[in-house]
This record gives sequence, C-alpha cells and structure tokens, in this order.
Amino acid sequence: MAHERYSLQLYDHLTEGVDLTGKDVLEVGSGRGGGAVFIHQTMNPRQMVGVDIASEAVDFCNRTHTQDGLSYKVGDAEKLPFEDDTMDVVLNLESSHCYPSMDAFLGEVKRVLRPGGLFLYADHRPRSHENAFRKKLQNSGMRIAREADITPNVIRAMEMDQERKLALIHERVPKSMANSIREFAATDDSTLRHEFVSGKRWYFSLTMENAAA
Repeated sequence: MAHERYSLQLYDHLTEGVDLTGKDVLEVGSGRGGGAVFIHQTMNPRQMVGVDIASEAVDFCNRTHTQDGLSYKVGDAEKLPFEDDTMDVVLNLESSHCYPSMDAFLGEVKRVLRPGGLFLYADHRPRSHENAFRKKLQNSGMRIAREADITPNVIRAMEMDQERKLALIHERVPKSMANSIREFAATDDSTLRHEFVSGKRWYFSLTMENAAA
C-alpha cells in the first residue's frame, strides 16, 4: 500500500489514541476498500465493515479483500443498512461533502452508534459555510471530543503526491476527461487546490462521541 501512504496517514491521524481492538467498526464511503483493509490488518477490530453506494466498488472489494472479519455492503449514507446501536466506531473520510443531506447522514451515524461510541470524521468545506456546518454538528446529538484543522498537512501531502497523480492521469485517463480528473485529484492547477491554499476552503478532522444512555 506504499502508493496509498498519504491516504492511510489520514486513517492513522483519525484513529490516534482510539483503541479499536475487539470493536465493531463501520466505514461509510469505503470506496475500493483500502482504508478498511488497513484498519482491519493493523488495529484488530472484531469486525470491519465498509459501506458504499457504488455496487461496482462493493463487488470489487468483496472479490479482492477476502479476510475473516472484513466485509463490504452496498448502502446509502443517509439510510445505513444496520440496526440501531450496532457499531462502536463509525469512520467517514472525504465523502460527506457529496451527500444530499448532512443532517440525515449525521442522524444515521448517531442511530447506528452504541452509547459512548465514536464518530471519526474528516472532510473539507468552504470557509463561508463553516457556521452553518457547525450548527449541523451541534444539532446532531453527538459532542465534539477532538477537532483539528489539517489543511496545511493536506496541502503538503498534495505536493508530495503530485508527480504520481499526474503520471497516472497521463497514462490512464482519456484527454477528454483529464481536466475533470485533475480537479478531482486536486493537482496544482485545480480550483480545489487553489481554494485550500488561499484559505477559502478548509480540511478538518473531528472525533465526535455519541451521548451515553
């Protein structure tokens, strides 16, 4: 997983100081499954489940990542396919900004978390949306236990991973799609990268705790 080290460092950051041994852990927005594999292999949860809305990604994960205690399901972040109070930890990295309803997503996270469970969360938002976003967090019924602005770290990781990303785009992406993929990858010429550098957008990490019963 050397080529994924910058992404995996974010998982390390989010789980710092959190003991996942023997825990039931859910990642919402698990994509192609590398983060869930990393947690399963290094942090010894009882079960590690990844959920993603893309059935093709879930099929890939279940074919490729075949390990006891690790599984993937198709599911909507706003309608998670789990009973109440079934997870000790929920993770979500860099996907919630695409969800139609942040309120619905946070409600589902709280619902599936056991009392005292943790929500480990990292994403980015425009600075102009910060007050409204914080209000949604406050209204979620979970409390913020730890918070960090990790924008400088993310910008540095983008710089260090730039050459690899551009080489992959040149090798694998049709020219007609290259501009949109560079934007998604936040390369040097992207609007997203410029917003991070200028301060118009910030990248944050949060640990939120579900209220005990």
